[in-house]
Amino acid sequence: MRKEFDGGVLLRRSGPASAPKVICVHGFADDGAAFAGLAGTALTARFELVAPDLPGFGASHPFADDAATISAFADHIVDLAARISPSRPVALIGHSIGAAIAIEAALRRPRAIAHVMSIEGNLTEEDAYFSGRAAGYRDPAAFKRDFVADIERMSAEQLTPLRYVEAARRARAKSMWRLGRDAAEKGRNDGFGEALLLLSSTGVSGLYLWGRRNAPAATARFVDERLAASKVRVREYTQSGHWKMIDDPDATGRLAGEAFARLAA
Repeated sequence: MRKEFDGGVLLRRSGPASAPKVICVHGFADDGAAFAGLAGTALTARFELVAPDLPGFGASHPFADDAATISAFADHIVDLAARISPSRPVALIGHSIGAAIAIEAALRRPRAIAHVMSIEGNLTEEDAYFSGRAAGYRDPAAFKRDFVADIERMSAEQLTPLRYVEAARRARAKSMWRLGRDAAEKGRNDGFGEALLLLSSTGVSGLYLWGRRNAPAATARFVDERLAASKVRVREYTQSGHWKMIDDPDATGRLAGEAFARLAA
């Protein structure tokens, strides 16, 4: 995986530079290394994967005005797509809250983004069980301290990867806090799920990849009742945790390759 800085943002790239682009959008307090496992899959034979550290996370500089909102990150992904693939649509893979960012980007620029694959992306208010905690804090540093302590405990119980803990430690407290508060606000009334349902009306194909055992009850109901009746494809898995692209990169890469086949052709 090749690393380069683009205007203060770290990009991790793998696959042929001339191939169609797949931009990978990481989840809350994470960084682009979450998708490193996909670099070793067959997906990179047909696509170039570009995994940024979103501004304020990983090694990337925060936005100048600290506007770490879903809207600001969606604009960032749209701009990145225009720079790295000016004449051809791209596909997006988003994980967790990163999927909400990817969907917002696709709704803003559907002609430039052909496909979105959501890996356990937020659908309901209950999905913000990590990020939404920020709504209860007025001090970004206090939120980050308690959040990191919680996921350190969960990592010790093998519920979250140690790599995720290390990424959260590197994240900027204010960026985490602002994104978390925004996620809590926009996730109300199934806001993220409704956005996913809008994709098909724009011509963007959507794939929702999830594990029932990882999902809150409200999210499982949304999948069973709303997504099942929509044009969004749903694939359920049983053998992986929340980070499907880490737990089973080959299967994730295979599903992405199938979903993005039209773009490769």
